[in-house]
Amino acid sequence: MGIQTTWLLPSLRALLRGADAELWRRWLGRASRLPDGTFGARQAFADALGVPLTTLPWARACAAAELAPTEAAQVVAIAEPIQTRVEVFNMRVLGSGWGALPDSQRAQLMADLNQYLQAEGLCLVAGAHHWYLCAEDGEWPDPQCLPCDSLLGSSLSEFLPQSLVWQRLLNELQVFLNQHAPLQAAKARGETQADSLWFWGGAASSPAAAVAWLEAEEFEFQALGSRLSLAAKAAAGGSGICERPFDPLDVSASLRRGRLRLNFACGARFVLESRDRWRFWAPAWGESS
Repeated sequence: MGIQTTWLLPSLRALLRGADAELWRRWLGRASRLPDGTFGARQAFADALGVPLTTLPWARACAAAELAPTEAAQVVAIAEPIQTRVEVFNMRVLGSGWGALPDSQRAQLMADLNQYLQAEGLCLVAGAHHWYLCAEDGEWPDPQCLPCDSLLGSSLSEFLPQSLVWQRLLNELQVFLNQHAPLQAAKARGETQADSLWFWGGAASSPAAAVAWLEAEEFEFQALGSRLSLAAKAAAGGSGICERPFDPLDVSASLRRGRLRLNFACGARFVLESRDRWRFWAPAWGESS
């Protein structure tokens, strides 16, 4: 395959509505369309690394970058609040985050949750970017769950962990949150609010990546790059990943190094070969369909 640079990009629809839409259409017209991947920016990143998404140590990598070492050593998963809608036979994932809940109420909510979790030998700790679930002995099975951006619009039942201990914990915390007074008051005011916690990113080991370097601006990707011992800049002669604003005018420069793969967060995948720089006759993407 030779040297390959993979760019992580937002949704294809967003780019084709932007100021550079015509430039994008021209380059995509020269590209080869690959089979679509799963939705989500984190999935696009895992595809670029050449590893399954759930094998990446997201929680431990992020915790090492933003928690004290003693806390980071006990982390077993990222604890992400999710918003769901109850349907006839399932729950549909609508989004993530605590919405407009003030910081003081979030802190009190964590304290209340920790009082509940204490009997299990578990606790939640907060970093600047994530909440984390910690175990006193650092030994809990990996939930092997996809992150929330891969669940949006889907039925939660399709992605539940196989482990019964995780299923029980999810159920108990969902009941707890649906009975928590500040959250219910926020919902009564018409505010979008989380009603469950989702645990993911609990892999303990670091898989071998198919790339040598990573240029990233996103905190999670930087943390994982460090955990996987990837160089922070483009390595001469090596394949790598770029996650930063991408100007389509830069495509020619990137293709001089070798193959260019475009991984969009919506799941679309394209590849441009070095020779595609000269395919001026190719119709703009979408015009031939």
